[in-house]
Amino acid sequence: MSLSATTKEALDLDLGPEIMAEMMEGYHDGRDGEPEPGNNRSDWYRHGWLNGRDDRPGVTPRQTATETARDLLDLADKYGLRRSPQAGET
Repeated sequence: MSLSATTKEALDLDLGPEIMAEMMEGYHDGRDGEPEPGNNRSDWYRHGWLNGRDDRPGVTPRQTATETARDLLDLADKYGLRRSPQAGET
């Protein structure tokens, strides 16, 4: 299975340990069947929660991996965390 360019770009994001921890907490809560998060949770947590819910056995994912990657890139853009390639990078 090959990854889309969008998915590769999302995998290369450097979001830092705090954001990654929020997404992982959300992922585990979603996978464990915790209720959908409210407005007291960050966008990063909610992104993780949706992915965790999608990974639960018997649940049909809401979107493709590429669409999920695009959502993550959009969040990175929203918070100014997506860096542009530097000269000489591809």
